[in-house]
Amino acid sequence: MKARPSILLAAALLSSCSPPIIDVAVHGSGVGSTVTLSQDWGFLFFSRREAPCVWQVSLFTQGEPRDRPVWRIESVGERNCLDLGLFAIGTPPAGFRETVRLSNPAHGTYTIIVHGVGQGDGTITL
Repeated sequence: MKARPSILLAAALLSSCSPPIIDVAVHGSGVGSTVTLSQDWGFLFFSRREAPCVWQVSLFTQGEPRDRPVWRIESVGERNCLDLGLFAIGTPPAGFRETVRLSNPAHGTYTIIVHGVGQGDGTITL
C-alpha cells in the first residue's frame, strides 16, 4: 500500500496538538526579580509569541522535593487560567493569589515551575 502525502501531512498535524512549552526568562536575582513568560504558537517557520494562560507558578529550592514550595501563586476568579506575561518574584500579579507566602528565603538556587496551557520551568538565584 502506497502512503499518500495528504494522509502523512494530516497525521503530522494531528500529532502536534499539544501546547508549546512555556518559556521562562528571569531578569535579575533576588526577591523582586522579574520573570517573563511566553509561548510560541507559530507553525513551522512562522513565530507567534504570546503570553501563556497560567493557573499556577511555584518556586522550589533546587534539589528539594516538589511538594514543598517556598512560594506559590494561583489564579483566582471564574477563569481557570489567566494570561501572564510578566511578574515579580514574591508579588502576586493581578488575578492571582499567594497560596504559599515567600518568607525570608535562604540564599541559593531555586526552580520556577509554571503550569497552565502547557508548562515550563526556569532557574533563579535568591
